[in-house]
Amino acid sequence: MLMPHEYERWPAYKDFLTLWKNADPDISILKQAKSEYAELQ
Repeated sequence: MLMPHEYERWPAYKDFLTLWKNADPDISILKQAKSEYAELQ
């Protein structure tokens, strides 16, 4: 179950990952965002 502050972050990660969906998957910030987003799910 997500905590209230995690619900606030979830849309930002989703938007970021949508914008970067065609980016090089080896970019470190993209890897980090994917990892953090996975923890929220």
